[in-house]
Amino acid sequence: GQGILGYWLGVDFWGQGYATEASKALIEYAIECHGLTELKVMHLVGNERSKSVIDKLGVTYIENQTLRMQGGEREVCVYISAV
Repeated sequence: GQGILGYWLGVDFWGQGYATEASKALIEYAIECHGLTELKVMHLVGNERSKSVIDKLGVTYIENQTLRMQGGEREVCVYISAV
């Protein structure tokens, strides 16, 4: 099935590889234990740190979308990959 990956880290933990390591482990678990076949990941436009994490996951950029979140509309970059 399809999964959607999201994450948040406190500022003190940025740039240490935690988001990448945890994301890869979670994806592997979801494939092995829950039959994950497709992964969707998004980041806010301009969030280069999240883009860096997503780039390391090997997913493919699809398009930008406008979503309602955080009390307004925000533009996100959408990535999808078969796993």
